[in-house]
Amino acid sequence: MLSDNRIVVQPKGLDARVYQYRLGAQPQSIRLETAPQDKTLLKQLRAFVQTATGSLIDNSAASA
Repeated sequence: MLSDNRIVVQPKGLDARVYQYRLGAQPQSIRLETAPQDKTLLKQLRAFVQTATGSLIDNSAASA
């Protein structure tokens, strides 16, 4: 999940991780401690994973 200059990722079997990132000529990412403002991103990530997993299990993922 992305928001402004923050990204939350959750590798399989691990806790979610928050990074501050910058794209462009000098790309960079810095792992951050989870802050209160990241709660929304974490909720969105969980909802996305839950919905995607449900679609795969139900074989209801739309194809383009």
